[in-house]
Amino acid sequence: MSDPYQINEIASMIDDGALITAGNIYHFNTMTIGWGMIGTIWRKKVFMCFVRPSRYTYEFIEKNDTFTVSFFYRSFKKQMSYLGTKSGRDEDKVANALLTPISVNDSVTFK
Repeated sequence: MSDPYQINEIASMIDDGALITAGNIYHFNTMTIGWGMIGTIWRKKVFMCFVRPSRYTYEFIEKNDTFTVSFFYRSFKKQMSYLGTKSGRDEDKVANALLTPISVNDSVTFK
């Protein structure tokens, strides 16, 4: 990803709304992120973001080897806002945001 256009495009997509999700299709949590870094470390492409230990999603990240980062169009702003202000500890916020989870590799993303 040495192409600056690609990096700028991904940075813009994060600004529009992104979800970090960890767990499996049977037990997972997701949260909205508006931050992240993308680049190369030791010739491997990486995405780095920071999640506070107090966030419910943090528990899932710690217990699983993988997580997903899902990007959404601006038209999903309402759902991104909802998912960023509600806790998966208290409700099924994915269902309430009308998103459909799908299994991908060893984690979850959305249809």
